[in-house]
Amino acid sequence: MTSRLKKAVWLHNLPRLGGPAQVREFVRKYAGEGFDLLIPCVKNPDGLLDYQSCIGVVRPECRSWDPLETLAAEAHKRRIRVHAWYCSAKEGPKGALLKKYPGAVAITRDGKKAGDGDSSFVCVARPEVRRYEAAIMKEAIARYDIAGVHFDYIRVGDNTCYCARCRRVLRRLEGIGPDKIRMWGRMPARWFQWRCDQVTALVREVARFAHRRRKEVSAAVFSGVPDAILNQGQDFVPWSREGLLDLVAPMNYCNSPWLMERYLRNHIAQNAGGLAEHWEGLGRYCMDNRGQFQAQLDAIRRHRVRGVVLFEHHHLKPADFRLLARY
Repeated sequence: MTSRLKKAVWLHNLPRLGGPAQVREFVRKYAGEGFDLLIPCVKNPDGLLDYQSCIGVVRPECRSWDPLETLAAEAHKRRIRVHAWYCSAKEGPKGALLKKYPGAVAITRDGKKAGDGDSSFVCVARPEVRRYEAAIMKEAIARYDIAGVHFDYIRVGDNTCYCARCRRVLRRLEGIGPDKIRMWGRMPARWFQWRCDQVTALVREVARFAHRRRKEVSAAVFSGVPDAILNQGQDFVPWSREGLLDLVAPMNYCNSPWLMERYLRNHIAQNAGGLAEHWEGLGRYCMDNRGQFQAQLDAIRRHRVRGVVLFEHHHLKPADFRLLARY
Protein backbone atom coordinates (compact mmCIF):
# COMPACT_ATOMS: atom_id res chain seq x y z
CA MET A 1 0.00 0.00 0.00
CA THR A 2 1.36 3.44 -0.99
CA SER A 3 1.80 5.79 1.97
CA ARG A 4 0.07 9.15 2.01
CA LEU A 5 1.99 12.01 0.42
CA LYS A 6 3.05 14.59 2.99
CA LYS A 7 2.04 18.15 2.12
CA ALA A 8 3.40 21.60 2.91
CA VAL A 9 2.75 25.13 1.67
CA TRP A 10 4.85 28.28 1.45
CA LEU A 11 3.24 31.52 2.63
CA HIS A 12 4.71 34.92 1.83
CA ASN A 13 3.73 38.09 3.69
CA LEU A 14 2.01 36.65 6.73
CA PRO A 15 0.72 40.06 7.95
CA ARG A 16 -1.17 40.55 4.67
CA LEU A 17 -3.66 37.91 5.73
CA GLY A 18 -5.16 40.79 7.70
CA GLY A 19 -4.80 40.08 11.42
CA PRO A 20 -4.90 37.41 14.14
CA ALA A 21 -8.35 36.08 13.19
CA GLN A 22 -7.35 35.62 9.54
CA VAL A 23 -4.08 33.94 10.50
CA ARG A 24 -5.90 31.47 12.73
CA GLU A 25 -8.40 30.77 9.94
CA PHE A 26 -5.52 30.12 7.53
CA VAL A 27 -4.13 27.48 9.89
CA ARG A 28 -7.53 25.87 10.37
CA LYS A 29 -8.04 25.69 6.61
CA TYR A 30 -4.75 23.92 5.87
CA ALA A 31 -5.06 21.61 8.85
CA GLY A 32 -8.52 20.67 7.61
CA GLU A 33 -7.12 20.00 4.13
CA GLY A 34 -4.69 17.46 5.58
CA PHE A 35 -1.48 19.49 5.32
CA ASP A 36 1.44 18.49 7.53
CA LEU A 37 3.62 21.61 7.46
CA LEU A 38 3.18 25.38 7.09
CA ILE A 39 6.14 27.52 6.00
CA PRO A 40 5.34 31.19 6.70
CA CYS A 41 7.91 33.76 5.62
CA VAL A 42 8.98 35.78 8.65
CA LYS A 43 11.93 37.49 6.94
CA ASN A 44 11.18 38.63 3.41
CA PRO A 45 13.87 39.92 0.98
CA ASP A 46 13.43 43.47 2.31
CA GLY A 47 15.04 42.32 5.58
CA LEU A 48 12.12 43.28 7.84
CA LEU A 49 10.88 40.71 10.35
CA ASP A 50 7.28 39.62 10.79
CA TYR A 51 7.54 38.78 14.48
CA GLN A 52 8.55 40.54 17.69
CA SER A 53 12.32 40.36 17.24
CA CYS A 54 14.78 41.76 19.73
CA ILE A 55 17.54 41.71 17.09
CA GLY A 56 16.16 42.83 13.74
CA VAL A 57 13.77 45.56 12.59
CA VAL A 58 10.13 44.54 12.99
CA ARG A 59 7.81 45.32 10.08
CA PRO A 60 5.59 48.30 11.07
CA GLU A 61 2.36 46.31 10.53
CA CYS A 62 3.55 43.72 13.06
CA ARG A 63 4.48 45.99 15.94
CA SER A 64 1.06 45.72 17.61
CA TRP A 65 0.75 41.95 17.24
CA ASP A 66 2.92 38.92 16.53
CA PRO A 67 1.93 37.00 13.37
CA LEU A 68 4.35 34.15 14.04
CA GLU A 69 3.19 33.66 17.61
CA THR A 70 -0.45 33.70 16.50
CA LEU A 71 0.14 31.17 13.74
CA ALA A 72 2.31 28.93 15.92
CA ALA A 73 -0.26 28.83 18.72
CA GLU A 74 -3.10 27.85 16.38
CA ALA A 75 -0.89 25.32 14.58
CA HIS A 76 0.00 23.70 17.91
CA LYS A 77 -3.71 23.23 18.66
CA ARG A 78 -4.32 21.81 15.19
CA ARG A 79 -1.27 19.52 15.32
CA ILE A 80 0.29 20.96 12.18
CA ARG A 81 4.02 21.75 12.10
CA VAL A 82 5.48 25.19 11.39
CA HIS A 83 8.88 26.07 9.93
CA ALA A 84 9.63 29.80 10.10
CA TRP A 85 10.94 30.83 6.67
CA TYR A 86 13.94 33.18 6.24
CA CYS A 87 15.21 34.77 3.02
CA SER A 88 18.73 34.48 4.34
CA ALA A 89 21.09 36.25 1.94
CA LYS A 90 18.66 39.03 1.00
CA GLU A 91 18.45 42.32 2.87
CA GLY A 92 16.90 45.75 2.37
CA PRO A 93 18.04 49.23 3.44
CA LYS A 94 15.48 49.37 6.25
CA GLY A 95 16.68 46.12 7.84
CA ALA A 96 19.06 45.94 10.78
CA LEU A 97 21.98 44.38 8.90
CA LEU A 98 22.37 47.01 6.18
CA LYS A 99 21.68 49.83 8.60
CA LYS A 100 24.76 48.73 10.53
CA TYR A 101 26.84 47.30 7.67
CA PRO A 102 25.87 49.04 4.40
CA GLY A 103 29.07 47.68 2.83
CA ALA A 104 27.78 44.12 3.17
CA VAL A 105 25.85 44.37 -0.12
CA ALA A 106 27.18 41.81 -2.60
CA ILE A 107 28.98 43.06 -5.71
CA THR A 108 28.51 41.67 -9.20
CA ARG A 109 31.31 40.66 -11.50
CA ASP A 110 31.15 44.04 -13.27
CA GLY A 111 31.45 45.92 -9.98
CA LYS A 112 27.78 46.87 -9.41
CA LYS A 113 25.67 46.35 -6.31
CA ALA A 114 23.60 43.16 -6.50
CA GLY A 115 20.15 44.54 -5.93
CA ASP A 116 17.68 47.39 -6.24
CA GLY A 117 16.18 49.87 -3.84
CA ASP A 118 14.05 47.30 -2.01
CA SER A 119 16.47 44.41 -1.53
CA SER A 120 19.99 43.24 -2.29
CA PHE A 121 22.00 40.10 -2.00
CA VAL A 122 24.56 40.36 0.78
CA CYS A 123 28.03 38.84 0.92
CA VAL A 124 27.68 35.58 2.85
CA ALA A 125 31.48 35.35 3.09
CA ARG A 126 31.44 38.21 5.61
CA PRO A 127 31.40 36.98 9.23
CA GLU A 128 29.12 39.84 10.29
CA VAL A 129 26.53 38.73 7.71
CA ARG A 130 26.57 35.11 8.86
CA ARG A 131 26.42 36.18 12.54
CA TYR A 132 23.34 38.29 11.93
CA GLU A 133 21.50 35.82 9.71
CA ALA A 134 22.18 33.02 12.20
CA ALA A 135 21.17 35.17 15.19
CA ILE A 136 17.68 35.98 13.93
CA MET A 137 17.00 32.32 13.11
CA LYS A 138 18.29 31.22 16.51
CA GLU A 139 16.00 33.79 18.09
CA ALA A 140 12.90 32.17 16.57
CA ILE A 141 14.16 28.68 17.44
CA ALA A 142 14.64 29.64 21.08
CA ARG A 143 11.55 31.80 21.63
CA TYR A 144 8.71 30.35 19.57
CA ASP A 145 6.69 27.16 19.75
CA ILE A 146 7.57 26.08 16.22
CA ALA A 147 8.86 22.81 14.79
CA GLY A 148 11.80 24.46 13.08
CA VAL A 149 13.20 27.03 10.67
CA HIS A 150 13.41 27.15 6.89
CA PHE A 151 16.27 28.50 4.74
CA ASP A 152 15.60 30.27 1.44
CA TYR A 153 17.93 32.46 -0.64
CA ILE A 154 20.64 30.42 1.03
CA ARG A 155 23.14 31.14 -1.70
CA VAL A 156 25.54 33.80 -2.94
CA GLY A 157 23.19 35.30 -5.53
CA ASP A 158 23.29 35.68 -9.28
CA ASN A 159 26.78 36.58 -10.51
CA THR A 160 28.03 37.54 -7.03
CA CYS A 161 29.95 38.25 -4.88
CA TYR A 162 33.04 40.06 -6.14
CA CYS A 163 33.59 42.60 -3.39
CA ALA A 164 37.18 43.48 -2.45
CA ARG A 165 37.27 40.71 0.14
CA CYS A 166 36.03 38.04 -2.27
CA ARG A 167 38.38 39.23 -5.03
CA ARG A 168 41.33 38.80 -2.66
CA VAL A 169 40.30 35.21 -1.95
CA LEU A 170 39.87 34.53 -5.67
CA ARG A 171 43.36 35.88 -6.32
CA ARG A 172 44.83 33.82 -3.46
CA LEU A 173 43.13 30.55 -4.47
CA GLU A 174 43.28 30.80 -8.25
CA GLY A 175 45.73 33.58 -9.10
CA ILE A 176 43.18 35.36 -11.30
CA GLY A 177 40.69 38.21 -11.26
CA PRO A 178 36.95 37.99 -12.02
CA ASP A 179 37.52 38.81 -15.70
CA LYS A 180 39.48 35.55 -16.13
CA ILE A 181 36.83 33.22 -14.71
CA ARG A 182 35.72 30.56 -17.18
CA MET A 183 32.50 28.66 -16.57
CA TRP A 184 33.28 25.90 -19.06
CA GLY A 185 36.24 23.56 -19.20
CA ARG A 186 38.99 25.05 -17.04
CA MET A 187 37.02 26.60 -14.19
CA PRO A 188 38.22 27.89 -10.79
CA ALA A 189 37.07 24.88 -8.77
CA ARG A 190 38.74 25.93 -5.50
CA TRP A 191 36.98 29.28 -5.70
CA PHE A 192 33.60 27.64 -6.27
CA GLN A 193 34.23 25.30 -3.32
CA TRP A 194 35.18 28.23 -1.10
CA ARG A 195 31.94 30.03 -1.93
CA CYS A 196 29.95 26.91 -1.10
CA ASP A 197 31.83 26.59 2.20
CA GLN A 198 30.74 30.09 3.26
CA VAL A 199 27.09 29.27 2.68
CA THR A 200 27.42 25.88 4.37
CA ALA A 201 28.97 27.55 7.43
CA LEU A 202 25.74 29.49 7.98
CA VAL A 203 23.58 26.39 7.56
CA ARG A 204 25.81 24.43 9.94
CA GLU A 205 25.70 27.07 12.69
CA VAL A 206 21.91 27.30 12.65
CA ALA A 207 21.43 23.53 12.33
CA ARG A 208 23.63 22.72 15.32
CA PHE A 209 21.77 25.26 17.44
CA ALA A 210 18.38 23.96 16.29
CA HIS A 211 19.17 20.28 16.73
CA ARG A 212 20.47 20.81 20.27
CA ARG A 213 16.99 22.16 21.02
CA ARG A 214 15.23 19.36 19.13
CA LYS A 215 14.04 21.69 16.41
CA GLU A 216 14.09 20.94 12.68
CA VAL A 217 15.84 22.66 9.77
CA SER A 218 14.58 22.69 6.20
CA ALA A 219 15.68 24.47 3.05
CA ALA A 220 14.35 25.51 -0.34
CA VAL A 221 17.13 24.87 -2.85
CA PHE A 222 17.71 25.32 -6.57
CA SER A 223 16.36 22.59 -8.82
CA GLY A 224 19.46 22.63 -11.04
CA VAL A 225 22.03 20.38 -9.35
CA PRO A 226 25.03 20.61 -9.53
CA ASP A 227 24.78 23.81 -11.60
CA ALA A 228 23.75 25.66 -8.43
CA ILE A 229 27.25 25.02 -7.08
CA LEU A 230 28.73 27.10 -9.87
CA ASN A 231 26.03 29.73 -10.26
CA GLN A 232 24.90 30.18 -6.66
CA GLY A 233 27.49 28.74 -4.27
CA GLN A 234 24.77 26.35 -3.10
CA ASP A 235 25.49 22.66 -2.55
CA PHE A 236 22.72 21.03 -0.53
CA VAL A 237 24.14 17.52 -0.84
CA PRO A 238 26.71 17.91 1.97
CA TRP A 239 24.04 19.56 4.12
CA SER A 240 21.90 16.46 3.79
CA ARG A 241 24.73 13.98 4.24
CA GLU A 242 26.07 15.79 7.30
CA GLY A 243 22.62 15.77 8.85
CA LEU A 244 22.27 19.56 8.87
CA LEU A 245 18.89 19.38 7.15
CA ASP A 246 15.83 17.44 8.20
CA LEU A 247 13.95 18.30 5.01
CA VAL A 248 15.09 19.56 1.60
CA ALA A 249 12.71 20.99 -1.00
CA PRO A 250 14.19 21.54 -4.49
CA MET A 251 12.22 24.33 -6.18
CA ASN A 252 11.10 22.40 -9.25
CA TYR A 253 8.95 25.19 -10.68
CA CYS A 254 7.81 24.59 -14.26
CA ASN A 255 4.68 23.84 -16.26
CA SER A 256 6.13 20.77 -18.00
CA PRO A 257 5.64 17.39 -16.29
CA TRP A 258 8.24 15.97 -18.70
CA LEU A 259 10.93 18.42 -17.55
CA MET A 260 9.84 18.35 -13.92
CA GLU A 261 10.25 14.57 -13.76
CA ARG A 262 13.81 14.78 -15.10
CA TYR A 263 14.74 17.28 -12.43
CA LEU A 264 13.01 15.06 -9.88
CA ARG A 265 15.13 12.05 -10.83
CA ASN A 266 18.26 14.14 -10.40
CA HIS A 267 17.16 15.33 -6.95
CA ILE A 268 16.57 11.75 -5.84
CA ALA A 269 20.03 10.74 -7.06
CA GLN A 270 21.73 13.75 -5.48
CA ASN A 271 20.08 13.14 -2.11
CA ALA A 272 20.89 9.41 -2.09
CA GLY A 273 22.70 8.64 1.14
CA GLY A 274 21.56 11.91 2.69
CA LEU A 275 19.70 12.21 5.97
CA ALA A 276 17.21 14.90 4.88
CA GLU A 277 13.72 13.92 3.80
CA HIS A 278 13.17 14.93 0.20
CA TRP A 279 9.93 16.81 -0.49
CA GLU A 280 9.66 18.16 -4.02
CA GLY A 281 8.79 21.85 -4.38
CA LEU A 282 6.18 22.59 -7.05
CA GLY A 283 5.23 26.03 -8.39
CA ARG A 284 1.47 25.88 -8.90
CA TYR A 285 1.60 29.38 -10.38
CA CYS A 286 3.77 28.11 -13.27
CA MET A 287 1.25 25.56 -14.47
CA ASP A 288 -1.19 26.22 -17.28
CA ASN A 289 -3.88 23.84 -16.06
CA ARG A 290 -4.79 21.29 -13.39
CA GLY A 291 -3.78 18.41 -15.63
CA GLN A 292 -0.16 19.52 -15.42
CA PHE A 293 -0.49 19.69 -11.64
CA GLN A 294 -1.87 16.16 -11.50
CA ALA A 295 0.85 14.81 -13.78
CA GLN A 296 3.55 16.32 -11.56
CA LEU A 297 1.95 14.90 -8.42
CA ASP A 298 1.76 11.52 -10.18
CA ALA A 299 5.49 11.69 -10.89
CA ILE A 300 6.22 12.42 -7.24
CA ARG A 301 4.10 9.45 -6.18
CA ARG A 302 5.61 7.20 -8.87
CA HIS A 303 9.15 7.90 -7.66
CA ARG A 304 8.16 7.42 -4.00
CA VAL A 305 9.18 10.91 -2.93
CA ARG A 306 8.04 11.53 0.65
CA GLY A 307 6.26 14.85 0.24
CA VAL A 308 5.43 17.97 -1.75
CA VAL A 309 5.82 21.68 -0.91
CA LEU A 310 3.59 24.08 -2.86
CA PHE A 311 4.40 27.63 -3.93
CA GLU A 312 2.33 29.24 -2.84
CA HIS A 313 -0.93 29.38 -0.90
CA HIS A 314 -2.87 31.99 -2.87
CA HIS A 315 -2.40 30.06 -6.12
CA LEU A 316 -4.28 27.03 -4.76
CA LYS A 317 -7.95 26.74 -5.76
CA PRO A 318 -10.68 24.52 -4.26
CA ALA A 319 -10.24 22.01 -7.08
CA ASP A 320 -6.52 21.80 -6.26
CA PHE A 321 -7.32 20.81 -2.70
CA ARG A 322 -9.71 18.15 -3.93
CA LEU A 323 -6.96 16.81 -6.19
CA LEU A 324 -4.38 16.84 -3.38
CA ALA A 325 -6.75 14.88 -1.13
CA ARG A 326 -6.34 11.89 -3.47
CA TYR A 327 -2.61 11.58 -2.72
